[in-house]
Amino acid sequence: MNTRKIAKALKSLSGKVSEIGNLHPKLISIGGAGAARAEKQIPWICQTLDQAAAALESKRDPFGNPITPSQVVGGLKQLTVYVREPSYGTLMEMTYPGIDKPLQSCMKKLDKIIKMFD
Repeated sequence: MNTRKIAKALKSLSGKVSEIGNLHPKLISIGGAGAARAEKQIPWICQTLDQAAAALESKRDPFGNPITPSQVVGGLKQLTVYVREPSYGTLMEMTYPGIDKPLQSCMKKLDKIIKMFD
């Protein structure tokens, strides 16, 4: 397992997710708690991918605790499950029309990155 290569792939994917957020602007008329939650999702996904990359490189979690590659993989798998939930897609589509399909494509890319750990 080449952790540097995997970390680089995670950082690249984070950039793609960020671009998706820019390509699918938020509906202006949407408001409320759901929209506020949806607005935080793209930055959260990017942060999660960036933190996973940093953890692989430093062997430390964001709090400075030791972390293993298998723990990083577990967190990335949880991310894919969360983003693939139908309710998640619905929330994101209501706030950012057209964003779910590109996000799901990014999760497929993340699956390939996860397989790099084998």
